[in-house]
Amino acid sequence: MKNSVYNTNEIEEVLSCPWCGSKDNTAWSNEYDNFPPVKCNNCGVVFLKKRLNEVGRKKFYDQYVQIHETPERLAARLKMYEMEFVNIDKIVLGGKVLDVGCGSGKFLSCFPKTRYKRYGVEYGREAVMEAQKLVGEGVVYEGALHDVGFIEKEFDLIIFRGVVEHLPNPRQTLDKACSIIKKGGFIFLTSMPNLDCVCSDLYRTKWTQHREYEHIVHFSKNHFRKYFEDLGFREVFDKELYWETPYANPQKDIFEVAEALKLKAAGQSLTGKVSPPFWGNVLSLVFRKDI
Repeated sequence: MKNSVYNTNEIEEVLSCPWCGSKDNTAWSNEYDNFPPVKCNNCGVVFLKKRLNEVGRKKFYDQYVQIHETPERLAARLKMYEMEFVNIDKIVLGGKVLDVGCGSGKFLSCFPKTRYKRYGVEYGREAVMEAQKLVGEGVVYEGALHDVGFIEKEFDLIIFRGVVEHLPNPRQTLDKACSIIKKGGFIFLTSMPNLDCVCSDLYRTKWTQHREYEHIVHFSKNHFRKYFEDLGFREVFDKELYWETPYANPQKDIFEVAEALKLKAAGQSLTGKVSPPFWGNVLSLVFRKDI
């Protein structure tokens, strides 16, 4: 494997689509480092034909905080947390909130405890310990959502912030979330890669949201719209996160994407080109449970 820090016993082959179960797929890109991406010919999600297995994932996520919360990264991330909290706080004014994949608890801590009863679930041990310091020991659980036995149910809000694309079993996890949300409660998907965007189609594996060790499934909005509609949820919020984010540099980003589009139109290679942050790269959706 190219520049991989993982051994073969930390890798698994994916035989069927993690969203619909189909084994019918086509290569999404022939340019990749270690794990070949394919597109499901049945449902349209993009997933990796090889990925980290349980051993590899544990190794990766146990050091996730120290990799992703460096001082230079954290400043921008905290601004994103504030922005996304403002978006959801206009819809959900209080109650029981569960942050799935809560990391070190910094986004969850944006929800004031005077209005919200806060809970978190996190896979990485290091992140769990940090979140427990910040939010509370008895309310942050270690493990995968579908494996955690909750005393609490009937949540008013369940958050998946940049999480579903990491999951080897996304439907199972969302099913669990839907079973513990109250009628009239909300599920918030945010800072998630949006497969149906210009940069995804143009750059493929050089798209800024394609990260082969962690982003193992890519979805479009319509995947979630159909899933939640079938379960009696209604979409109440839809927004692409770009213009107001700390990552946006519109003049530079638009120029880079325009150059890449010209190269593609001329039949030239985009080798060496990497996607900038751009409009449509990440999505933010809220669904309300009506049944």
